[in-house]
Amino acid sequence: CVACSLPFLFFCISLLFLFAVIHCPRVLLLRYSSAASYGYKRQVFMTRQHVGPKALGDMYDHLLAQTQQVADMVRAHEEFELLAEPALSTVLFRATNVRTNNAPTDLDELNKALRLEALTRGIAVLGETIVDGKTALKFTILNPCLTTADFESLLLKINTLAVELV
Repeated sequence: CVACSLPFLFFCISLLFLFAVIHCPRVLLLRYSSAASYGYKRQVFMTRQHVGPKALGDMYDHLLAQTQQVADMVRAHEEFELLAEPALSTVLFRATNVRTNNAPTDLDELNKALRLEALTRGIAVLGETIVDGKTALKFTILNPCLTTADFESLLLKINTLAVELV
């Protein structure tokens, strides 16, 4: 599918950045050289030319809707806590329902280890950030070809890994 091609994913990242610049004035932006700025504008233009403005808009709308669906999945799992409502295509969450011999686990350390272990085992590339003093895992959803079943499977793998790490 056209949407799954590597150039499309690269351009989708550019589009999300453009949306953030326009709609999120509090986002800190780095200064770009004129050459980098030209390259970015060219990427957005070429994407629009390649897939068409309607298809590009539909793909972007799909990513935003999919982000909400993934947040709802996280909310529905008792093993996870959604730490913030999704912004653009980012879902912030953490593993919470993990205990060792009925003793509470340090959830911040667990989630830090979980992110690294998921990466080294090839399960997922998760971001890490802090939300209200809690270590959060971060999904950044940019591939419109993924399905909710893909994310359900990923959440199960992450939960299994969390249980294994305790």
